[in-house]
Amino acid sequence: MPGLFGAFNCDARYQEALMVRFSASLGSCQWKRFRNGTMGGHAFQGRTALYELPGSVHFVVDGESGIYRHAKRFAEQNGPCLFRVRDQDLETTSLCKGNVALLDEGGSRLFLSTDWAGVFPLYYTLLDGGILFSSLCKPLATVTCRPPDYVGVVEYMLSEYFIGDRTPFWNIHRLLPGQVLVYSLRDGSASFREKSRYWSRTVGARACKLDIKEVWRTFREACLRCFHREEAQGLMFSAGWDSRTVLAGLLDVVSRGRIACFTHGDLRSRELSLTEAICRSIGVTHVRLPIEDHLTDLEELKAIFQRCETTVYPYWYRAARRLAAEGVTCVSAGVLGEVFGGHFGVGSAESAWGKMKYLASSLVLPTAIDGSSYGVDLGKVVGAIKRGFERKPWYIREDFWRAAGNLSEAIESDIDAELKRYERRGISTADQLLEAYVSEHTAAQWWGGQICTSRTMVDIAIPFADRDFMMLASQLPMRDKIHNKLNRRLLKTFAPRLLRHPTAAVLVPASFPIAVQEASRLLRWGIERVRSKAFLRSGGRANTPHTDWMNFAHLRDGVALNRLLDDVGLELVDKTAIQKCIADVVNFRTKATPECLADQLLRMYAMDLMLR
Repeated sequence: MPGLFGAFNCDARYQEALMVRFSASLGSCQWKRFRNGTMGGHAFQGRTALYELPGSVHFVVDGESGIYRHAKRFAEQNGPCLFRVRDQDLETTSLCKGNVALLDEGGSRLFLSTDWAGVFPLYYTLLDGGILFSSLCKPLATVTCRPPDYVGVVEYMLSEYFIGDRTPFWNIHRLLPGQVLVYSLRDGSASFREKSRYWSRTVGARACKLDIKEVWRTFREACLRCFHREEAQGLMFSAGWDSRTVLAGLLDVVSRGRIACFTHGDLRSRELSLTEAICRSIGVTHVRLPIEDHLTDLEELKAIFQRCETTVYPYWYRAARRLAAEGVTCVSAGVLGEVFGGHFGVGSAESAWGKMKYLASSLVLPTAIDGSSYGVDLGKVVGAIKRGFERKPWYIREDFWRAAGNLSEAIESDIDAELKRYERRGISTADQLLEAYVSEHTAAQWWGGQICTSRTMVDIAIPFADRDFMMLASQLPMRDKIHNKLNRRLLKTFAPRLLRHPTAAVLVPASFPIAVQEASRLLRWGIERVRSKAFLRSGGRANTPHTDWMNFAHLRDGVALNRLLDDVGLELVDKTAIQKCIADVVNFRTKATPECLADQLLRMYAMDLMLR
């Protein structure tokens, strides 16, 4: 697992301890001592994380596979620019596909810069005039003995992301997407610059007719920055739109013989059958792996956590391990493709019936979906974001919740601060506001945790997170993106063979008109609902539904779930309530699925390991 760390203007014991803790988590690392601090990083074999430039400038990178290639050429002064330091500020380019820590000894400044998408975490803490930073949060907490911040703990357990700069520890902060922290080595002061222009009013929606060739050119250039033609590339492949679009880009810049698509889950599911059929039709390798024992090895979960600080996706870790064994050195996925696909508009804040009406109206009257209202819709967006944070979660002890005091108010305050940050950026519509929040939190942190778990074994590439392409996707009006309209147009024009098979959500080929696909989606939903009800009412005697990849039947007996719960030591967890929920799942007394309960337990386990 690549990463970076450093400590300046603090006691040498802190510097040494952070280096030791970081190395213990990620393995051997490159590092260098300076007059007033230490800085270093870790990269996979064959890569370099720490570089030196003329003028006593040193920098460390952490991010996608491409940032290591571009950093090497930039440091050797035979490649395009990765960043510029001007007027006591750091400006990164679109080649900087990740985070950078830069030490300017001549100017007595340290810069910490995050990627605009927010997939790669970077934590920091200020201590007695000094600064310590790391890609991992727990080493910082261990070295500085910071106490737990239960607001951050509860935020993660509720939503699988931290809001704003919150973390599970007091006075340890997460640098926000697109931020640059400027630290003065002379006086120990720190200031911040906001660099991201995603969803900014100054960019605005494009008034001219959208040129699909220009969209494809932008996406192709993103893929060229992400992928290396000579590397073996793996793609975490589903039957959906995001991974199909990534596959189209891969096929355009990498030869078929160097591509391996990977799918895991229920091998009998319709979704895995579709992925296999798609791969067979275009002649690329398809690897499948069942998910049948991913919670049986708690030591494996602890090892995964130590490297990426999440335990929610052990099957992504196993997938990367399998691909690495196949010779794959870089894995990609459709992370953040939801922005380009128009998934995060105001309609996503509606109820199930409201979503259907919203989608229907976009088919009948596309101009109605323009996201231009900022009054009534704004209140709806804020309410949707705060929904679920206002009351005690069922799995937290009542006495702890009362004693902690005002946790809900603190979480809502974090949300309000984030929304204010988006307003200052110039976000002007309700659609943009919701899209920005969901992208930087749910998509980047929660779903981004999938590809970051794979990163414990191999390098990764995220084409949809490319700065130029994400800028394009974020500034397009929702009416042009909704229903994956642009994905459909791209594939129809440049990779039509990928439209011959349905997505997992519909029953007709992806090339069919949107109205027909949405009608078949409703039919599929009805069929699945009937099958699921029959399965529950029969106590599992009816045939198990095999619709999508996520069917963890091996968890239905409750053994693995109870074993995981037994190892959770968090004082705030109501184990009695959770044991009852597990029993209800085992005995078919609830609609809750083993998959959802396992996800919730793994969130708790991640926070438990963080605070141990």
